[in-house]
Amino acid sequence: MILTQELGKASDSQDQGPHYGLDVKRHDVSSISAPELLFDNKSDTLSQECVALCTDKVILSYDLVRAGLEVATPRGANKHKILRGTGIFDDAIVPDMQISVGQYLAFLENIRSQTKGHDISFLIGSALAHSLIQKGVGYPLWSQTQPDASQCLVSIFRFLFYGNETKWRVFPLVFFREFNVSNKCIFIAEVNVDSSKLAQFILEIGLCALVALLKHITGKRVPLRYTFRVVRPRHIADFETHLGLHSAFQAPLNSVSVDTNFSSFELGDFRSGILHT
Repeated sequence: MILTQELGKASDSQDQGPHYGLDVKRHDVSSISAPELLFDNKSDTLSQECVALCTDKVILSYDLVRAGLEVATPRGANKHKILRGTGIFDDAIVPDMQISVGQYLAFLENIRSQTKGHDISFLIGSALAHSLIQKGVGYPLWSQTQPDASQCLVSIFRFLFYGNETKWRVFPLVFFREFNVSNKCIFIAEVNVDSSKLAQFILEIGLCALVALLKHITGKRVPLRYTFRVVRPRHIADFETHLGLHSAFQAPLNSVSVDTNFSSFELGDFRSGILHT
């Protein structure tokens, strides 16, 4: 179902559950139209982050750069050509490296344009998630204050989408707003990049990393639904393989949503204490 139709069916009731220490702006969307969701100029979390992005944000880039090179070079890309024009030097690729937004965009654009295959973004996302899991970066120890599996799972989304350090490892340049529609938790994503092709590439990397991290934490493939602004691609099989079967295209908004009726999940399914920040 098209996301705007889902938004039109929003309930007046809103879950007021705990935010687990995260600064999350949540919305009742019953009276909000789709354009307002993206073009609200009020002083909110999204606009503040976009301003901060243009001034002082740097990206914790080691895992991303390493994942990008590991995926691209076997596909015919030349490492030195990928790094050319980025300001990233081979000897600077160290665990504590940080790069600017411009360097990040130049690096990914070089990979996107120089590497063969339509699944590169998804493979980079999977490699990024694996690197983060190996390092133990991700969701913190589970808390006794999380009463059920649904709140645990939604709180993982919030941590990855809003948590400061992890957000800038997995979803740099992507900003999310959370909406509760009926029994769905919908996160609308805005990619703060001018190029639509590069914006989609960045979003695919993050979403594939999200899928891999959720599977590692829960031990299961969490069923998610996506909407994308782009035209339905010919290589739809790559989306189905890496993200699942529920992707809609030519939508007015980019989004990822999860059903909050987690009947197939129990609190014991979650692997406690495996990821730290």
